Amino acid sequence: MGCEWREGTGYVNIFYILPEFRGQGYGKEMIDWAENFFLHHGTYTYYLRVAASNEGAYRLYRKSGMYPVKKDGRNYVMQKSLKFPL
Repeated sequence: MGCEWREGTGYVNIFYILPEFRGQGYGKEMIDWAENFFLHHGTYTYYLRVAASNEGAYRLYRKSGMYPVKKDGRNYVMQKSLKFPL
């Protein structure tokens, strides 16, 4: 996982779980970690991109409260606004 923040907005640049570890709760743990990271840095909104064909990741992000804000080629740009405290 790679996270960064600029001008009050967070970005998840990379989010990858090896296939043998998918479906075991690690994705939720990674999202929780990223959200705490952003909150720690005073960032209350973050984005990421997910391939439209990656249905498992899309479901995970939707379940975590993210929603698509636009389609960019073959990807969705997804956003979540955080409330403090998490």
